[in-house]
Amino acid sequence: MSNQKNLAADIVVNFLKALEDIDQVNDGSNTTIASYLYDPDTRIPAHLKKLKAYIEQKSPTQNQRQEAGKLLEQIVFLAFRSLKGLSSIKSFSSAGPQFDLLIRAY
Repeated sequence: MSNQKNLAADIVVNFLKALEDIDQVNDGSNTTIASYLYDPDTRIPAHLKKLKAYIEQKSPTQNQRQEAGKLLEQIVFLAFRSLKGLSSIKSFSSAGPQFDLLIRAY
């Protein structure tokens, strides 16, 4: 099993290196590689606009900071959920610090 994990890790590392090489010579016309890995959620831009409004406030209230935090968690969830190849994704909410997002990929 350990050899399989090492082989899988080597494949991923080599794949990422190949993507970096392609990105360096990419003239902007080849965007198909990203589409194999990521299909962005259409709700993300609207959430980012809302988050920007929270960030631009000079003196946000505690409630506004909490709402901004919840919104950021939603953005992160949607962004990771858009990655192809995930086997599971779970989102949690609580008042205290903890893991808010658990992602498993195979």
